[in-house]
This record gives sequence, C-alpha cells and structure tokens, in this order.
Amino acid sequence: SAEDLAAQPSDWLAELRAATTKADMNRMLSLVEQIRELDAALADALEDLIRDFAYKRLLTLIEEAGGMM
Repeated sequence: SAEDLAAQPSDWLAELRAATTKADMNRMLSLVEQIRELDAALADALEDLIRDFAYKRLLTLIEEAGGMM
C-alpha cells in the first residue's frame, strides 16, 4: 500500500521512482530486495507489480506515498 511505501526511506523511494520511470526491471527488483528483510509482504507485493509490468500502478503508489511523507 502507499502507507507501507511511505514508511520506506525517501531516497530509496526516489530511486524506485526513477527505476520505474525508466522501466528498469533489474534495478526495481534490486531495490525491492533491499527491503525484503524489513517488510517481506511489501517486497512481495512490489515484486508482483514489477513482474506484471504494472508500472503505472507502481508509480501511482509511489506518488501517493510521497504525499504521505
């Protein structure tokens, strides 16, 4: 959820936004792995979006999370 994303560091969120904008799947997945130990459920949900190429949905969540910081 956007709330879960908002709990992540702002620099990490900015990197995820940049990678998503560039459709850089490898970088997105790498960033997701960085948070897996802290929030496995969020990591799984993000990985599902990435692997489904749901980049617009992911960008919407990132934008919503940015508004909550």
